[in-house]
Amino acid sequence: MSDSTRPDLNFFNLPGDNYDLGAPTNPSFTNLDATAFSSAIKISHHTNVVGSNLKVAQCEENAVDIDLSHNVNLNGRFGLPDDTGKIGRADQVITIKGGSTNISIAGILCSKPTRSKASIVIGEWMDQDYSMSSDIHLNLVNLDGSPVYFATGWVKPFSVHGNGAKWLFWTSMGLKAYWILKWSVRLIMRIPKGTKGPSWL
Repeated sequence: MSDSTRPDLNFFNLPGDNYDLGAPTNPSFTNLDATAFSSAIKISHHTNVVGSNLKVAQCEENAVDIDLSHNVNLNGRFGLPDDTGKIGRADQVITIKGGSTNISIAGILCSKPTRSKASIVIGEWMDQDYSMSSDIHLNLVNLDGSPVYFATGWVKPFSVHGNGAKWLFWTSMGLKAYWILKWSVRLIMRIPKGTKGPSWL
């Protein structure tokens, strides 16, 4: 099964709006099997989310996955091993997509991506929404002192602010081209929004 058709299994799916991920009532985001989940934290279709001093394990796809959400402000350590020392494959550390707006993420990245150099991917494909993401603010450093790289796909031009992070031009162009190709194929095949596309794309 390809990445486009495989269902996500997330450790913690945010339950509602106006939510504090740093509250003591939340579970530990490292007390899990990092190789058993797509993401440690999934923020989807939510507004007004905060979280300070977070410690988030790196799972198979990312540590934090944000889509169709607005006014999210997180800081902490992202991409840690789980409490048993395991770490997921890591497509990237943080993913932001699906028309998400006003997103701020600060802190330390503790793992490395395996698909490309991009630890942060913004504007990746999403079946449920074709809106551009915008107003994204990154203030991140790598644990080992190496540069933080990010890539952009379907995002509003000049709306991502890396604050020292390095933008991957060619990776971003490829991501945008893939987004447009996938959208075009779905349009031709009349695949409705919200429906998984063919496994070959």
